[in-house]
Amino acid sequence: MQVNAAPMRKMPETLHRFPKAQAQPAKENNNMTEKKSDSDWKTRAKAEKEQLQKEVEEKRGEGTKGKFPEPSFSFILSSYVTQAYISLGEIENPTTGKKEVDLTAAKFFIDLTDAFKEKPKGHRPAEESKAIDAGLAELRLRFVQATNK
Repeated sequence: MQVNAAPMRKMPETLHRFPKAQAQPAKENNNMTEKKSDSDWKTRAKAEKEQLQKEVEEKRGEGTKGKFPEPSFSFILSSYVTQAYISLGEIENPTTGKKEVDLTAAKFFIDLTDAFKEKPKGHRPAEESKAIDAGLAELRLRFVQATNK
């Protein structure tokens, strides 16, 4: 097998005519001011970035400090009851800012509250049980009224 290789060409003479560029010493005044302003800009940007990061980290911790009640069985149940009232359109939905009726969601939260009521029976004070029963009775009444509208 024979390979035809093209002969290598010589570089054009015009390329050899130009002398190589040589490094020129920079003007001290001009370079010093440029570097200084460039350095100042970088320093300011870095300081601003650090300040913003510090503010964000501080705000992350502030979001919920001291704003939540102690975790308890009553709190869980009141959360479900509140969701049921929102779903029945009795309370304004905090997400949309409107009173909206969603009977499927209301039924779910009423049933969930009832399930939580039954599970720990005998392990809570009598007044808590009475409050749960009264709340469920009120929710069920409002649910029936909402379905009849």
